[in-house]
Amino acid sequence: MSDALASRSAWAAVAIALSGATAFAQQKTLTLEQTAGPARVSFGGTLPSVRFTPDGAHLELKRDGKTVWRDLATGAEAPPPAEDPAVAAAREQKEKARLAAFAALPGFDETAAKKATARVLSSSADGAVQLFESDGDLFLFRAGTGTATRLTATPQAERVGTLSPDGRFVDEDHRGRQP
Repeated sequence: MSDALASRSAWAAVAIALSGATAFAQQKTLTLEQTAGPARVSFGGTLPSVRFTPDGAHLELKRDGKTVWRDLATGAEAPPPAEDPAVAAAREQKEKARLAAFAALPGFDETAAKKATARVLSSSADGAVQLFESDGDLFLFRAGTGTATRLTATPQAERVGTLSPDGRFVDEDHRGRQP
């Protein structure tokens, strides 16, 4: 058998094996309603905020002003459990302090502060430092001092950033930029 024929035969075997795996993975056919109906995927708007819950058994999804918990074992979504009133009051106080810190930044008002703090990109391990993105720039909030700081002000958009676990360093992704 020639090398070219052997190569084609090998590629055909790989293609057949992959098509079988793909067919096995696709256990359900999509319907027109699923792709074009009201529950279809939206590629516009803001991305949902997603984080693990403290119990580690759920994901908390915040999207379109609503919060749901997704069970990692079953995939079922449900409203989050009722929060302890003292914990809820402390959380609301932290949110107010964060909004006030962002509203104090030059060029920000309450509306801009709400938009900027809608989605946390990254947090330190203790949650005391949080990284946000707004209009292509990165911002840092330190809960201990109640201050917000603009980290970038460039024509290029910075949309991906990660804090170190101690909150002292920011890793910002520069992929796709022109020098």
